[in-house]
Amino acid sequence: MHHVKRALDKGATADEILEACSVAFMMGGGPSIAYTSYVVKALKDFGALDGGEQKGGC
Repeated sequence: MHHVKRALDKGATADEILEACSVAFMMGGGPSIAYTSYVVKALKDFGALDGGEQKGGC
């Protein structure tokens, strides 16, 4: 996902990105949780999330 890559490039951590997903879920309800799976996959693909542990970061 383009937005996940841009956030990582700007220095956001996986935890910060996932926290934003949590806020989106609280505000947007069920439909937003479907997109969280795409975010998690993108974080794994970019190497920012691996089995619940972060790599790299600030």
